[in-house]
Amino acid sequence: CALPISNQTFTVPKNVNKIKVKVWGAGGGGNNNAYYNVTYGGGGGGFSTGLLAVSSNQVLNITVGQGGVVNSTAATFGGGGTGGTSDFSKGSSGGGLSAIWSGTPFVLGNELIIAGGGGGASSGSSAGLGG
Repeated sequence: CALPISNQTFTVPKNVNKIKVKVWGAGGGGNNNAYYNVTYGGGGGGFSTGLLAVSSNQVLNITVGQGGVVNSTAATFGGGGTGGTSDFSKGSSGGGLSAIWSGTPFVLGNELIIAGGGGGASSGSSAGLGG
């Protein structure tokens, strides 16, 4: 089952005043071994956990970051950075952050908890490998 690439909402049930949350940022895209095998994979996403004070019927906005993509110059959902380019190849995009927001997502001051995304892998290079 694929998750939607958009923010979701959660309405706090009646008589609930705190919730325990765990969020994982998305991992960065790996390298393309079909071309180069001299680079490492993308970085793992961060992890955060906490106990949040909430109110009955409060609407929380949820962001689940999109994983990084191999050989991509497009940004990923959740603010993952684009992969770099060279004359010969593309790097991989970074993973997006995951977060819970008390108001509009991606507005400073509305974040309740965030886990950052991992960096994307380099495209690598075969230069200097003798052969």
